[in-house]
Amino acid sequence: IETDDGPRQYPAPDPNWVMPFIDVSAEVDPRASAEVWMHHDLGHPSNLTQGPLFTVALFRAAPDHFFYYQRFHHIVADGASKLMLAQRVASFYSALAEGRPAEAGNVGSWFDLLDDEGEYRSSARYVRHRDYWREQLENLPEPVTFSGKPPARSRRIIRRTDYLPGTVTDALRALGTAHGASFPQVITAAVALYMHRLTGARDLTLGMPVTTRIGEKRQRIFGMVSNNLPLRLTIEPGDKLVDLWHQVARRMRGALRHQRYRMEDLRRDLGLRPDETDAYGTVVNVLPFDYHLSFAEYPVREHLLSAGPVDDFAIIVSDHLYGCDARILFSANPEHYTAEELAAHQQRFVASLGQLAVA
Repeated sequence: IETDDGPRQYPAPDPNWVMPFIDVSAEVDPRASAEVWMHHDLGHPSNLTQGPLFTVALFRAAPDHFFYYQRFHHIVADGASKLMLAQRVASFYSALAEGRPAEAGNVGSWFDLLDDEGEYRSSARYVRHRDYWREQLENLPEPVTFSGKPPARSRRIIRRTDYLPGTVTDALRALGTAHGASFPQVITAAVALYMHRLTGARDLTLGMPVTTRIGEKRQRIFGMVSNNLPLRLTIEPGDKLVDLWHQVARRMRGALRHQRYRMEDLRRDLGLRPDETDAYGTVVNVLPFDYHLSFAEYPVREHLLSAGPVDDFAIIVSDHLYGCDARILFSANPEHYTAEELAAHQQRFVASLGQLAVA
């Protein structure tokens, strides 16, 4: 809500909320019909002062085939929270179906997160983290983009999904392990190298989403605590790939040690106006979440419809979903890229990962 002292947030249960149940089993393409409804919901802006700030719905596609849909505004939930809720819904459903008591579990309170954040912001650690990021971002150049255009706000997104064979994923992981780099670090280095080859940029910054769920308390509380950090890298034409892996690993470790310093604070430190985009164009996100769920005897497969707004370009890798190939989702701002350009970038990048795996 808006007050004379500025915006204020408070929990307000909605006694009139009803979970939609939609039967699409009679449609020619039940999944397509369900997704039309979902994308309409995704495209409908949330009213932050009136709500609702979420949607949860169930679709029947066949007697033994259902779609469970959940969408949250980022002001109330992050990616880890969405998984947390899905796990709890599946747990309660399974208990009811099997005739056993449901375990509420120890989920903690949102107010615990507020107290924890208050303690951090008044600590010496907060000052150290601020100084670290100010040093990292000194003389930061303009964001590098594939399109050559500066990132810009957009309500629309174009997307394209491909899959990386499990053999390639395993080879990349083994290659990284041999050189002291994790799988997310290998993917991030591959994106940086791809950008350098296409743009010629030597000083580039990637966006790196992080959970900031450090400690047991923050891992079990539903809420918005994730953060986006700038990962600044330097690439010279003669650099060896192993040198880039080491640099990415070193910079990512440094960023993770200082990940609690909010991007909102970084924006103020950089003097960015509210209508300006962040200090990076391309976002790289390797999702660590495990969506292996089951609703009693029904197994679950997760489908990512949206990971939030994209100012320029985003590459999201879901590692080893369902024990098989890794999914690579490319998203872009349609003001900067056509669907054909997005497809070309995805095909080239996936091919480059395949070449890297056998190098």
